Amino acid sequence: MTTVNQIPDANITPSLPPKIREAVHKVKAAKAVWQEERRKQTEATAMIETILKHQEDTKTETQALNDE
Repeated sequence: MTTVNQIPDANITPSLPPKIREAVHKVKAAKAVWQEERRKQTEATAMIETILKHQEDTKTETQALNDE
């Protein structure tokens, strides 16, 4: 059985009943919001890693200067 996900650029929405079209629209909107939030979360995770790395580098450098 072929699903909509297997058909590239399948646009069957116009042939669907209005209630189904509305549901598809809501799902697509929710998916877009989720993807944007996921992107922000990934970006924030990368930023935290950068900050922690910088903090560790600064700590190491400070320790080295104190040991001199």
